[in-house]
Amino acid sequence: MLALQKLLKLDELDSVRDDSKVLFYALLAITFVHALFIPFFYLLGIPQLSIVNIFSLAIYIYCIKLFYQSIEASDFSVLGLIVSMEVIVHAYIACFYMGVQSGFHYYIFGLAAFPFIGVKSTLITNIFRILLFIFFSFCWKLA
Repeated sequence: MLALQKLLKLDELDSVRDDSKVLFYALLAITFVHALFIPFFYLLGIPQLSIVNIFSLAIYIYCIKLFYQSIEASDFSVLGLIVSMEVIVHAYIACFYMGVQSGFHYYIFGLAAFPFIGVKSTLITNIFRILLFIFFSFCWKLA
């Protein structure tokens, strides 16, 4: 437990604003869920999605490390972009293997407000917002 606390730098979390703590705990929860998805999809007979979740787990572990760098820089745009891209790619692959009826495309709708909250407006974020809108429109037609 002490090793996990040191790995997650929980002692540094005391000095972080409450709204940023919510983001940190959300990253922890998402990491845990993706760890559970690995055996879940394997037991369902979809080992491809287990492999995808191994990559997702690695991405979220990296995002936890990136969280503290984002706090220091007061810029969450890279973190937000990585999480958003992971959700979109994961939802697309899950819908490919399980079908749209699985509902994984609905996770993408949760990203609707994400690019507009706490992210600086740059050319990359504006392009991402446009692409996200197009992707939402596509998913809305599928639903």
